[in-house]
Amino acid sequence: LYQFVDGEPSLSPGTFPDGLQVMEYIRAFVRTRNLRSRCTIREDHTVVSIARREGKWSVEAEVGATKERSLDSFDYCVVCTGMYHVPNVPAAFSSTTACVVHSSRFVDASEAANKSVVVVGGGKSAIDCAVAAAKAKATSVRLISRDVHWPVPRKILGLVPFQWGTYSRLGHFLLPAHWNLSASERWWHDVFAAPKRLVWRALEAVFALQFDIPVRPRHPLVVDLFGGGQILTSELDHAVRSGHVERIVRDVDVDKDFEGVDLVVCGTGFAKDYSMFDAETQSLLAVDEDGLWLYNNVIPPNVPGLAFVGSEVSTFNNILTQWLQAQWLSKVALDSLPSVERMKEAIERDKHWKRSWMPKSASRASLVQLHMTKYHDTLAESMGWPRVKSKWYEWFFPITADDFR
Repeated sequence: LYQFVDGEPSLSPGTFPDGLQVMEYIRAFVRTRNLRSRCTIREDHTVVSIARREGKWSVEAEVGATKERSLDSFDYCVVCTGMYHVPNVPAAFSSTTACVVHSSRFVDASEAANKSVVVVGGGKSAIDCAVAAAKAKATSVRLISRDVHWPVPRKILGLVPFQWGTYSRLGHFLLPAHWNLSASERWWHDVFAAPKRLVWRALEAVFALQFDIPVRPRHPLVVDLFGGGQILTSELDHAVRSGHVERIVRDVDVDKDFEGVDLVVCGTGFAKDYSMFDAETQSLLAVDEDGLWLYNNVIPPNVPGLAFVGSEVSTFNNILTQWLQAQWLSKVALDSLPSVERMKEAIERDKHWKRSWMPKSASRASLVQLHMTKYHDTLAESMGWPRVKSKWYEWFFPITADDFR
């Protein structure tokens, strides 16, 4: 389902492209649309600072290997850097004599060959690194995590593709009711509250059986999917059963767990960084402990001429989400935004709703995940577009980029 709305599918449906395939798909899209002749792409520029001066954005960058400085001025600035880019490596790990690398730097699994390896973390990246290290013939592999997250199989019971639940309106209806609903929509959620709970309990039982979960996750499945839940295969289960990976669920003890270890891989996530902006802009952004709260996850009400596309929102179909954000920015946000007070009111309602049931995290403001159907509807309807697959008999089918052509 990795597909541009006005592009061909990157792979056949149901497949999972690797990094090189995704990169080639993007390059092919650039070539076929002749984008290099329609816009200026500066791949050798690294942005150093962005400051607002006299109503314009002053962008300073380092150029190429020489790192010479360039300075440009723009009327509008759109940040499209992606969700995460600063690897998070706990400071406590610096005391170990082992080689410590972040999962994003663990790109060659052969580095683990004939070594004692500890992988820290309970998410998808940590699990992938542990399995890769075992396949690379590490002498031992331990996967240590504070929590166990709910795994989501690519096919439920080996039969139903996950996207039929996560990308459909039926799947969205089974979630906690969104704050922005009509009276009739709220009524239906109230009527089906008990059946919805039963569905999630049944899914927990199925996934626990399918993956042989060692410890029951701390959060219910419907909540964990917004923070730690991940789409997995049974590779980790096979690696643990065969003795190639030892799985430990508890806090890391650096002195004991890293003793005699050659390589530590930190699948400990990423942090956000807004230091590229000048001090005044950072102050106006008012980044909270659970992230940067924006109107429609795009617009900071207090900062004119600035938007974020794809860098402050996380869903299960990010490429479609980001396309819709870009369309909304060009068709609505550039000339017909509501008042600053209205935008702030919407942000406060979203903030209160998320904080009432989502686990606290540094990225809670940007987490949309399974509520992407509602989010996509909100963006599309504000552009005057009809809802896609809104008929009752279409509720079972996943919503894809093709539906927005």
